[in-house]
Amino acid sequence: MRYDWIHLLRVIHQQLLLNYKAGHWLIAVASLIIFISIITGVVLWFRKKKAAFKQRFTIKWRARWRRVNYDIHNLGGFYTHLLIFLLAATGLVWSFDWWANGIYRLLGDDPKTVFTHQQKVQAGNRHLNGDPLDAVCHDALTKRLNWTLLYIAMPGSGEEPDTDQFSVFLNFNDHGGWDESDNYGYNKHTGILVSQNLMEHKTIGEKWRNSNYAIHTGSIYGLPNKILASVTTMFCALLPITGYLIWWGRRRKNNSTRKHS
Repeated sequence: MRYDWIHLLRVIHQQLLLNYKAGHWLIAVASLIIFISIITGVVLWFRKKKAAFKQRFTIKWRARWRRVNYDIHNLGGFYTHLLIFLLAATGLVWSFDWWANGIYRLLGDDPKTVFTHQQKVQAGNRHLNGDPLDAVCHDALTKRLNWTLLYIAMPGSGEEPDTDQFSVFLNFNDHGGWDESDNYGYNKHTGILVSQNLMEHKTIGEKWRNSNYAIHTGSIYGLPNKILASVTTMFCALLPITGYLIWWGRRRKNNSTRKHS
C-alpha cells in the first residue's frame, strides 16, 4: 500500500504526505478557510440593485477575458456553492471535535452518549464448534442478504479496545437514503452474538455520522452523485485562480488610476 497511487492520493488529501499531526492541521485549516470563503462569497454575490442582480446569471462570452473570468467566478461559484459548502462541512468532521459535536447537538444527539447504546442480545447456551472467527463470519453474513461490505475488528484492536468482543461493521444497501450499516458484537471465546446496533434503531446523529464519508466523497447516491461531486470539486480548485485574477486585475487598475491622478 505504501506505493499504491490511490492510497498515496488519499494520504495527500488527508495530510499532504507530511507527518499526520502537521499535515492534518494544515488540511483542517484549509477546509475551514474554504468554508468561510463560501459563506462570504455568497454574501458578496447578492446585489441590492435589480439590474446588477440579473447580471449575476449571465456570462458575457464576447467581453474581454477579465470580464469572462469575473462572470465564471461569480456564476459558477453560485451554482456550486451549496455542494462545496457540504463537502467542506463534512471534511471538517474529521478535523475538529467541536465541529462534529455541534452537528450531533443540531441533530438532537448528545455527543457523549451517541454510539453507546448497543442492544444486548441473549446469547443462549450454544457451544462453540470450531474457530470463533469462523462462527462470527458465518453469522454476520446471514444478517443482511444485500450486504456490500463486512469489516471485523479483532478483540483488543482499535482506539478503545473491547477485549471481550469481535466488533463487526456490516454495510448494506436497502435504498433507505442513508449509508446503511449495522454494528454487531460477538463473544471472543464462543463467536456468539452478544450485542447489536441495527440501522433501524440508530438515532439521526448516528445515521449522519455513518454516512459522513459517503456524503463527503459523493458516493451516497451512487455514480451520478460521484460525477457531480468530482466536477464540483474540480471547479472549486479553479475558484482560487479566477478569484486571484479578479484581485490582480483590480490591483492593476487601482495602481494605474493612482499614477494618472
